[in-house]
Amino acid sequence: MKVHFSHLLGRISKSTGLVAAIILLFAAAGCRRATEPPTGPDTQAGQPMIPGSVGVIGVKAISSLGNAGDFELDLFLTDSNGKPVNNFDPSTISIVSAIDTLFSPVGLTAATTLLGGPFSAELLIDQSNSMAYNDPLKLRWKAADIFLSAVTPALGSDEVQLSTFNNFMFGLTSYGPFARNGHDFDHAVDSLSNVLGPGTPLYDAMYAESDSLAVLSHNSNKALIVMTDGDDNESYHSLWDAINHAKALGIKVFAIALKTGKDTVTQSVPGSEWSLFTAAMNTGGGVMKTSDPQQVANYYAGLPKLVHGGVSYFKSTWHVKLPSASSLAGRQVNGTLQIVTKANTKLTAPFTLTFP
Repeated sequence: MKVHFSHLLGRISKSTGLVAAIILLFAAAGCRRATEPPTGPDTQAGQPMIPGSVGVIGVKAISSLGNAGDFELDLFLTDSNGKPVNNFDPSTISIVSAIDTLFSPVGLTAATTLLGGPFSAELLIDQSNSMAYNDPLKLRWKAADIFLSAVTPALGSDEVQLSTFNNFMFGLTSYGPFARNGHDFDHAVDSLSNVLGPGTPLYDAMYAESDSLAVLSHNSNKALIVMTDGDDNESYHSLWDAINHAKALGIKVFAIALKTGKDTVTQSVPGSEWSLFTAAMNTGGGVMKTSDPQQVANYYAGLPKLVHGGVSYFKSTWHVKLPSASSLAGRQVNGTLQIVTKANTKLTAPFTLTFP
């Protein structure tokens, strides 16, 4: 497919509502890009302090005894400028307890991710009909703009490819080869916001684009970045096919899940798990879920830094307790972590883990 070029300002001039909100995120720095250092009320002594988005980048059971145990949940936070947060008030974080499951905090420590270096990223966007209901503001394309704009030759040898999926037979399309300039895909972003299809072959698309990353990209640090409502309905491959294929090819899955009528982030069925959370955790990537346009913009602005590695994150440790007659061994525990910011914004991160 021929790739056309246009300027980002052309898109901005045609957009309203959400785009204006995203522009305001960067207006304090004269429309700065996500890759530039932030200033403003989110920082203190030059350091980001107020979280604007939260995603999970790791979960691990530590120990269990009877009906209680400890686990670790690793969090990647950005401020509203997309810069990784490296210090915030631990009293603002909690996990909502259920009737039969009690969570209590144990500790919170700052850490740094391993350095991955220049990346090759496949930006995979869901264009199924369900997105008309789950993403009526076409948030996925505004967020894609932010990520694509962060990939430029001036900033190094990162590269990106843009693909969409919306149909089992003919709905997986890539809009040009891997490029070191994200603006190579400007025309595609302009033209695709209203192009929808009848199906959601999410797992097939993930499987195929892992092949594209393995064969066509040029950097060893490879990331599959999926924006979807998560409701696969016609794939030949299973989620675990897609996960194991990505793992075999050394590809990390980073998922952004739009809020839907059912919880597709931690959805499970007896004997298996098929969630975006599972895909991210089993490939060394990350996942975030929200319906808030600003939070998605914040996360996408910080995502290039997360994929690069060498960024701040937080190891949060928790104690979980079931009713006294229950055993935690072999038990799947689901929960939702919540951060309430000073601006009274609620950031949420659903998670699941199974104790051995």
